[in-house]
Amino acid sequence: MTSYLRTVTVLVALAGFTALSPPVVMAQLELQRPSRLYLHVTDQRGATVTDLRSDEIVVHANGRLRKVLSATPANLPSTITVLVDNSSVARDTTMRLRETLKSFFSGLPRNQRVSLLAVSGQPRWVVRPTTKRDELLAGTDRLVPGQSRSTRFFDALIEATQRVAEDEARHRALIVSFTAVGGDQSTFTRGRYQRFLRTVVETGVTFHTLQLNNPFRRSMVALQAQVAEDLQRATGGYHRKIAVGSGVGDAFEEILEIIVERERELARQIVVHYEPLRGADEPLEELSIELLRPDLSLGLSLDGRLP
Repeated sequence: MTSYLRTVTVLVALAGFTALSPPVVMAQLELQRPSRLYLHVTDQRGATVTDLRSDEIVVHANGRLRKVLSATPANLPSTITVLVDNSSVARDTTMRLRETLKSFFSGLPRNQRVSLLAVSGQPRWVVRPTTKRDELLAGTDRLVPGQSRSTRFFDALIEATQRVAEDEARHRALIVSFTAVGGDQSTFTRGRYQRFLRTVVETGVTFHTLQLNNPFRRSMVALQAQVAEDLQRATGGYHRKIAVGSGVGDAFEEILEIIVERERELARQIVVHYEPLRGADEPLEELSIELLRPDLSLGLSLDGRLP
Protein backbone atom coordinates (compact mmCIF):
# COMPACT_ATOMS: atom_id res chain seq x y z
CA MET A 1 0.00 0.00 0.00
CA THR A 2 1.11 3.57 -0.54
CA SER A 3 2.49 5.43 2.44
CA TYR A 4 -0.38 7.88 2.83
CA LEU A 5 -2.83 5.14 3.82
CA ARG A 6 -3.61 4.53 7.46
CA THR A 7 -6.03 2.19 9.19
CA VAL A 8 -9.17 3.28 11.02
CA THR A 9 -11.24 0.64 12.84
CA VAL A 10 -14.93 1.23 13.63
CA LEU A 11 -18.16 -0.62 14.30
CA VAL A 12 -20.94 0.00 11.77
CA ALA A 13 -24.62 -0.59 12.61
CA LEU A 14 -26.62 -2.12 9.80
CA ALA A 15 -28.80 0.93 9.26
CA GLY A 16 -26.18 3.43 10.37
CA PHE A 17 -23.67 5.70 8.74
CA THR A 18 -20.12 6.17 9.97
CA ALA A 19 -18.18 9.32 9.13
CA LEU A 20 -14.45 8.66 9.01
CA SER A 21 -11.12 10.26 8.27
CA PRO A 22 -9.18 9.08 5.19
CA PRO A 23 -8.93 6.56 3.81
CA VAL A 24 -9.44 3.02 5.23
CA VAL A 25 -12.47 1.62 7.03
CA MET A 26 -12.79 -1.67 8.92
CA ALA A 27 -16.39 -2.65 9.58
CA GLN A 28 -17.77 -5.44 11.76
CA LEU A 29 -21.14 -6.42 10.30
CA GLU A 30 -23.86 -8.10 12.35
CA LEU A 31 -25.52 -9.93 9.44
CA GLN A 32 -24.63 -11.10 5.97
CA ARG A 33 -25.40 -8.47 3.36
CA PRO A 34 -25.22 -8.31 -0.43
CA SER A 35 -21.83 -7.46 -1.91
CA ARG A 36 -22.42 -3.74 -2.20
CA LEU A 37 -21.79 -0.68 -0.07
CA TYR A 38 -22.19 3.08 -0.22
CA LEU A 39 -19.42 5.65 0.04
CA HIS A 40 -19.72 9.33 0.83
CA VAL A 41 -16.38 10.79 -0.21
CA THR A 42 -15.21 14.39 0.23
CA ASP A 43 -12.02 16.22 -0.68
CA GLN A 44 -9.92 18.51 1.52
CA ARG A 45 -12.35 21.40 0.95
CA GLY A 46 -15.33 19.27 2.00
CA ALA A 47 -16.70 19.02 -1.54
CA THR A 48 -18.44 15.78 -2.51
CA VAL A 49 -16.49 13.45 -4.82
CA THR A 50 -18.56 11.19 -7.09
CA ASP A 51 -16.08 10.35 -9.86
CA LEU A 52 -14.04 7.63 -8.14
CA ARG A 53 -13.18 4.77 -10.48
CA SER A 54 -13.40 1.11 -9.52
CA ASP A 55 -9.59 0.78 -9.81
CA GLU A 56 -9.20 3.43 -7.08
CA ILE A 57 -11.08 1.33 -4.52
CA VAL A 58 -9.72 -1.75 -2.73
CA VAL A 59 -12.10 -4.07 -0.88
CA HIS A 60 -11.21 -6.89 1.52
CA ALA A 61 -14.03 -9.09 2.87
CA ASN A 62 -13.19 -11.39 5.77
CA GLY A 63 -9.54 -10.62 5.11
CA ARG A 64 -9.63 -11.65 1.44
CA LEU A 65 -9.21 -9.30 -1.51
CA ARG A 66 -12.43 -8.90 -3.50
CA LYS A 67 -12.56 -7.62 -7.08
CA VAL A 68 -14.44 -4.31 -7.35
CA LEU A 69 -16.97 -4.84 -10.13
CA SER A 70 -18.28 -1.30 -10.41
CA ALA A 71 -18.30 2.11 -8.75
CA THR A 72 -21.11 4.37 -9.93
CA PRO A 73 -23.14 7.35 -8.70
CA ALA A 74 -25.71 6.03 -6.26
CA ASN A 75 -28.68 8.09 -7.43
CA LEU A 76 -29.74 5.70 -10.17
CA PRO A 77 -33.22 6.12 -11.68
CA SER A 78 -35.88 4.49 -9.50
CA THR A 79 -38.67 2.06 -10.21
CA ILE A 80 -41.61 2.32 -7.83
CA THR A 81 -44.33 -0.31 -7.68
CA VAL A 82 -47.41 0.81 -5.73
CA LEU A 83 -49.61 -2.04 -4.46
CA VAL A 84 -53.06 -1.06 -3.22
CA ASP A 85 -55.79 -3.06 -1.54
CA ASN A 86 -58.99 -2.35 -3.49
CA SER A 87 -61.04 -5.10 -1.83
CA SER A 88 -64.52 -4.40 -0.51
CA VAL A 89 -62.96 -4.08 2.95
CA ALA A 90 -61.22 -0.91 1.71
CA ARG A 91 -64.31 0.48 -0.04
CA ASP A 92 -64.73 3.46 2.30
CA THR A 93 -61.11 4.47 1.67
CA THR A 94 -61.04 4.18 -2.12
CA MET A 95 -62.12 7.74 -2.97
CA ARG A 96 -59.64 9.25 -0.52
CA LEU A 97 -56.96 6.86 -1.76
CA ARG A 98 -57.43 8.03 -5.37
CA GLU A 99 -56.83 11.66 -4.44
CA THR A 100 -53.93 10.68 -2.19
CA LEU A 101 -52.24 8.72 -4.98
CA LYS A 102 -52.64 11.61 -7.43
CA SER A 103 -50.84 13.91 -5.00
CA PHE A 104 -48.20 11.26 -4.34
CA PHE A 105 -47.52 10.63 -8.04
CA SER A 106 -47.39 14.36 -8.83
CA GLY A 107 -44.78 14.94 -6.12
CA LEU A 108 -42.34 12.20 -7.18
CA PRO A 109 -39.03 13.18 -8.79
CA ARG A 110 -39.27 13.02 -12.58
CA ASN A 111 -36.79 10.20 -13.16
CA GLN A 112 -38.99 7.57 -11.49
CA ARG A 113 -40.61 4.71 -13.41
CA VAL A 114 -43.88 4.01 -11.57
CA SER A 115 -46.57 1.34 -11.76
CA LEU A 116 -49.85 0.72 -9.93
CA LEU A 117 -51.07 -2.75 -9.01
CA ALA A 118 -54.49 -3.56 -7.47
CA VAL A 119 -54.58 -6.72 -5.35
CA SER A 120 -58.25 -7.49 -4.76
CA GLY A 121 -58.88 -11.07 -5.87
CA GLN A 122 -56.37 -11.71 -8.65
CA PRO A 123 -53.69 -8.97 -8.70
CA ARG A 124 -53.99 -6.79 -11.82
CA TRP A 125 -52.03 -3.91 -13.30
CA VAL A 126 -53.94 -0.63 -13.24
CA VAL A 127 -50.94 1.20 -14.69
CA ARG A 128 -47.91 -0.63 -16.06
CA PRO A 129 -44.43 0.86 -15.48
CA THR A 130 -44.26 4.36 -16.95
CA THR A 131 -42.47 7.68 -16.44
CA LYS A 132 -45.49 9.63 -17.76
CA ARG A 133 -47.35 11.33 -14.94
CA ASP A 134 -50.50 11.83 -17.02
CA GLU A 135 -50.81 8.04 -17.46
CA LEU A 136 -50.49 7.55 -13.71
CA LEU A 137 -53.08 10.20 -12.89
CA ALA A 138 -55.53 8.83 -15.44
CA GLY A 139 -54.95 5.30 -14.21
CA THR A 140 -55.66 6.31 -10.63
CA ASP A 141 -59.23 7.20 -11.64
CA ARG A 142 -59.67 3.59 -12.78
CA LEU A 143 -58.99 2.31 -9.29
CA VAL A 144 -62.34 0.99 -8.05
CA PRO A 145 -63.36 -1.27 -5.17
CA GLY A 146 -63.55 -4.95 -6.02
CA GLN A 147 -66.38 -7.26 -5.03
CA SER A 148 -64.17 -9.60 -3.04
CA ARG A 149 -63.35 -9.12 0.65
CA SER A 150 -60.06 -10.93 0.14
CA THR A 151 -56.77 -10.26 -1.64
CA ARG A 152 -53.70 -12.13 -2.72
CA PHE A 153 -51.49 -9.52 -1.16
CA PHE A 154 -48.54 -11.71 -0.21
CA ASP A 155 -48.56 -13.23 -3.71
CA ALA A 156 -48.44 -9.68 -5.12
CA LEU A 157 -45.46 -8.80 -2.90
CA ILE A 158 -43.59 -11.84 -4.17
CA GLU A 159 -44.44 -11.09 -7.81
CA ALA A 160 -43.34 -7.46 -7.52
CA THR A 161 -40.07 -8.45 -5.81
CA GLN A 162 -39.37 -11.13 -8.42
CA ARG A 163 -39.84 -8.56 -11.19
CA VAL A 164 -37.18 -6.45 -9.49
CA ALA A 165 -34.82 -9.44 -9.35
CA GLU A 166 -35.32 -10.17 -13.05
CA ASP A 167 -34.93 -6.56 -14.25
CA GLU A 168 -31.43 -6.19 -15.70
CA ALA A 169 -31.61 -2.39 -15.96
CA ARG A 170 -29.54 -0.43 -13.45
CA HIS A 171 -32.03 1.16 -11.09
CA ARG A 172 -33.14 1.44 -7.49
CA ALA A 173 -36.33 -0.39 -6.64
CA LEU A 174 -39.04 0.65 -4.20
CA ILE A 175 -42.31 -1.06 -3.39
CA VAL A 176 -45.02 0.98 -1.68
CA SER A 177 -48.00 -0.94 -0.33
CA PHE A 178 -51.35 -0.07 1.20
CA THR A 179 -53.48 -2.81 2.72
CA ALA A 180 -56.84 -2.78 4.49
CA VAL A 181 -56.80 -5.98 6.46
CA GLY A 182 -59.26 -8.45 5.04
CA GLY A 183 -58.68 -12.05 4.10
CA ASP A 184 -55.59 -13.02 2.14
CA GLN A 185 -55.85 -16.05 -0.12
CA SER A 186 -52.11 -16.19 -0.81
CA THR A 187 -50.16 -19.35 -0.09
CA PHE A 188 -48.16 -18.53 3.03
CA THR A 189 -45.58 -21.03 4.30
CA ARG A 190 -42.44 -20.54 6.35
CA GLY A 191 -40.20 -21.72 3.51
CA ARG A 192 -41.86 -19.48 0.93
CA TYR A 193 -41.62 -16.51 3.28
CA GLN A 194 -37.93 -17.10 3.98
CA ARG A 195 -37.19 -17.32 0.25
CA PHE A 196 -39.10 -14.08 -0.27
CA LEU A 197 -37.09 -12.26 2.43
CA ARG A 198 -33.84 -13.57 0.95
CA THR A 199 -34.80 -12.16 -2.47
CA VAL A 200 -35.72 -8.84 -0.84
CA VAL A 201 -32.27 -8.54 0.73
CA GLU A 202 -30.40 -9.73 -2.37
CA THR A 203 -32.15 -7.28 -4.70
CA GLY A 204 -31.84 -4.29 -2.38
CA VAL A 205 -35.49 -3.30 -2.86
CA THR A 206 -36.89 -0.89 -0.26
CA PHE A 207 -40.40 -1.43 1.12
CA HIS A 208 -42.68 1.32 2.44
CA THR A 209 -45.84 -0.21 3.96
CA LEU A 210 -49.10 1.27 5.20
CA GLN A 211 -51.64 -0.87 7.02
CA LEU A 212 -55.29 0.01 7.77
CA ASN A 213 -56.17 -2.06 10.82
CA ASN A 214 -59.33 -4.12 11.13
CA PRO A 215 -60.16 -4.88 14.80
CA PHE A 216 -62.40 -7.79 13.77
CA ARG A 217 -59.64 -9.75 12.01
CA ARG A 218 -56.95 -9.83 14.67
CA SER A 219 -55.05 -12.87 13.38
CA MET A 220 -54.75 -11.38 9.87
CA VAL A 221 -53.74 -8.00 11.34
CA ALA A 222 -50.97 -9.72 13.30
CA LEU A 223 -49.69 -11.63 10.26
CA GLN A 224 -49.61 -8.61 7.94
CA ALA A 225 -48.08 -6.47 10.68
CA GLN A 226 -45.32 -9.03 11.16
CA VAL A 227 -44.58 -9.08 7.42
CA ALA A 228 -44.49 -5.27 7.33
CA GLU A 229 -42.20 -5.06 10.37
CA ASP A 230 -39.85 -7.67 8.90
CA LEU A 231 -39.69 -5.69 5.65
CA GLN A 232 -39.00 -2.50 7.56
CA ARG A 233 -36.08 -4.11 9.40
CA ALA A 234 -34.73 -5.84 6.28
CA THR A 235 -34.88 -2.80 3.97
CA GLY A 236 -34.82 0.27 6.21
CA GLY A 237 -38.20 1.35 4.86
CA TYR A 238 -41.28 2.98 6.34
CA HIS A 239 -44.14 1.25 8.14
CA ARG A 240 -47.23 2.77 9.68
CA LYS A 241 -50.51 1.39 11.00
CA ILE A 242 -53.60 3.60 10.86
CA ALA A 243 -56.97 3.07 12.49
CA VAL A 244 -59.11 5.09 10.04
CA GLY A 245 -58.93 5.88 6.33
CA SER A 246 -58.42 9.58 6.96
CA GLY A 247 -54.80 8.81 7.89
CA VAL A 248 -53.96 7.61 4.38
CA GLY A 249 -53.09 11.07 3.06
CA ASP A 250 -50.65 11.91 5.85
CA ALA A 251 -48.94 8.53 5.57
CA PHE A 252 -48.39 8.80 1.81
CA GLU A 253 -47.11 12.35 2.29
CA GLU A 254 -44.53 11.01 4.75
CA ILE A 255 -43.49 8.30 2.28
CA LEU A 256 -43.12 10.92 -0.45
CA GLU A 257 -40.88 13.03 1.79
CA ILE A 258 -38.71 9.98 2.49
CA ILE A 259 -38.34 9.21 -1.24
CA VAL A 260 -37.44 12.82 -2.12
CA GLU A 261 -34.89 13.06 0.71
CA ARG A 262 -33.40 9.71 -0.33
CA GLU A 263 -32.80 11.15 -3.81
CA ARG A 264 -30.87 14.05 -2.24
CA GLU A 265 -28.80 11.68 -0.09
CA LEU A 266 -27.83 9.35 -2.88
CA ALA A 267 -26.86 12.22 -5.19
CA ARG A 268 -23.87 12.69 -2.85
CA GLN A 269 -22.73 9.06 -2.80
CA ILE A 270 -21.10 6.25 -4.77
CA VAL A 271 -22.41 2.69 -4.75
CA VAL A 272 -19.72 0.01 -4.97
CA HIS A 273 -20.39 -3.56 -6.08
CA TYR A 274 -17.68 -6.10 -5.37
CA GLU A 275 -17.11 -9.80 -5.96
CA PRO A 276 -19.06 -11.76 -3.33
CA LEU A 277 -17.52 -14.29 -0.99
CA ARG A 278 -17.22 -17.76 -2.49
CA GLY A 279 -19.38 -19.52 0.08
CA ALA A 280 -23.01 -18.45 -0.28
CA ASP A 281 -23.62 -19.08 3.43
CA GLU A 282 -20.44 -17.49 4.73
CA PRO A 283 -21.37 -14.51 6.91
CA LEU A 284 -19.68 -11.23 6.13
CA GLU A 285 -17.84 -10.44 9.36
CA GLU A 286 -15.16 -7.97 8.36
CA LEU A 287 -14.96 -5.44 5.56
CA SER A 288 -12.09 -3.08 4.76
CA ILE A 289 -12.18 -0.29 2.19
CA GLU A 290 -9.13 1.53 0.90
CA LEU A 291 -9.16 4.54 -1.42
CA LEU A 292 -6.09 4.86 -3.63
CA ARG A 293 -6.68 8.53 -4.41
CA PRO A 294 -4.99 10.70 -1.75
CA ASP A 295 -6.41 13.48 0.44
CA LEU A 296 -9.98 12.19 0.60
CA SER A 297 -12.25 11.61 3.57
CA LEU A 298 -14.64 8.70 3.60
CA GLY A 299 -18.03 7.78 5.03
CA LEU A 300 -19.26 4.22 4.71
CA SER A 301 -22.71 2.68 5.06
CA LEU A 302 -24.46 -0.46 3.92
CA ASP A 303 -27.67 1.29 2.88
CA GLY A 304 -26.63 4.79 1.84
CA ARG A 305 -28.28 6.56 4.77
CA LEU A 306 -26.47 9.71 5.77
CA PRO A 307 -26.58 10.93 9.39
